[in-house]
Amino acid sequence: QWLSSTYINGDSQLLAAKANERSLAQLDRWIEQSKQYAGTPMSADSARALQLLKLMSA
Repeated sequence: QWLSSTYINGDSQLLAAKANERSLAQLDRWIEQSKQYAGTPMSADSARALQLLKLMSA
């Protein structure tokens, strides 16, 4: 985001969009992987981390 905010041109906007797309794709993969732990016993810290991960996509 810093790049596209500092250097406002087509190239920096394209780079920022591609980086954002990659990070959202990774987030989707992590959310899908987290579903395998639904209903399994875990520490409160782990449960919170998984809940925060799910909330990031909302």
